[in-house]
Amino acid sequence: MSFSRQPSGQEFIRFLRHPEQLLNASPETQDLMVRIARRQGLLARLGDELRQRKLLDTCPPRLVRQFEGAFTIAQVHARMLRWEVNRIQRATEDCPGPLVLFKGAAYLLGGHDWARERLVSDVDILVDRSCLPCIEKGLKEHGWEAVKLDEYDQRYYRDWMHEIPPLRHSYRATEVDVHHNILPPTGRRRPDPQRLLKDATPLPGDELRLATLCPADMVLHNTAHLFQDGDFRSGLRQLLDLDGMLTTFSTADGFWENLRDRAQDMDLARPLYYGLLMASRILRTPIPPKIIEDMNQIGGPNPLLRVVMVHLMGHLLIPTHPDKTNRSAAMAGWLLYLRSHWLRMPPLLLARHLWIKSRRKDPGKRQATV
Repeated sequence: MSFSRQPSGQEFIRFLRHPEQLLNASPETQDLMVRIARRQGLLARLGDELRQRKLLDTCPPRLVRQFEGAFTIAQVHARMLRWEVNRIQRATEDCPGPLVLFKGAAYLLGGHDWARERLVSDVDILVDRSCLPCIEKGLKEHGWEAVKLDEYDQRYYRDWMHEIPPLRHSYRATEVDVHHNILPPTGRRRPDPQRLLKDATPLPGDELRLATLCPADMVLHNTAHLFQDGDFRSGLRQLLDLDGMLTTFSTADGFWENLRDRAQDMDLARPLYYGLLMASRILRTPIPPKIIEDMNQIGGPNPLLRVVMVHLMGHLLIPTHPDKTNRSAAMAGWLLYLRSHWLRMPPLLLARHLWIKSRRKDPGKRQATV
């Protein structure tokens, strides 16, 4: 399928893959690519692609200044992340079990090349569900406070979601999301959190029980978060993370077969199929065609649904022009948002949830409580 309706986004992806071509582009095109990169949280990534190829010094000074500013911001994010993880460890040192880092925290502290200059917004950790009271108590005693204080929100997270309500530090305003699984227990797909914890990879040299998901689970979490949970706000960045994981981890013997079997065992074959399909189509990630076909056979959608999903996801994973309203992308986002809720809850619970949320948006009505 062609995604030619978003030419500026396609061009931006081409420059990410071949940054040397940016040097020969017109000043107008260069400036547009910088604006798209900043909007996607990828300006430091674009600059780093040039720096790794020793091309940064050949860029026009106006671009170099933009990239150097983005590098500084990314370094601040990395410093903040390391400090917050250190504080989380200290706050929960009396709690049993490992702290398994997710997403940006896992990529940066794991030292992965694809995470150089990556921006992070909060810290995500996975713990055993039995440890949640201890973890939450320790964090609150060290300055973190619940963001969601409404009674219904508290029940929504604690009874139906895969995490407790987000916690924000009272002084630093940094957030930590404490998970006990990677998808909601009320959802259509239910990966086994005990296997995620059991097979986690300890961070080298860490004496305070930090770990990350194993390579296969890291890939599965990425695709589940993007294609099952429906969070496309940073979709291209997450797809680039997936590209980096697959390119890096696939050098290990048996990686693809292990990933295929793990996805089937963890009930995540469908989101993995979407992730492999979109990474190969949009980013040209080198994925064996047989693996994509295997995932299609194991958990792929019917042909009509596949066409619809590829069309919708293409609108959201490929950046749009920053100055132009894209109604197609807005509609695609709305439809995939509805899909994510449909996958997250059974119909009756979903209907009740949406009814309560709609009442709360009406200023003339009292906030709903359970």
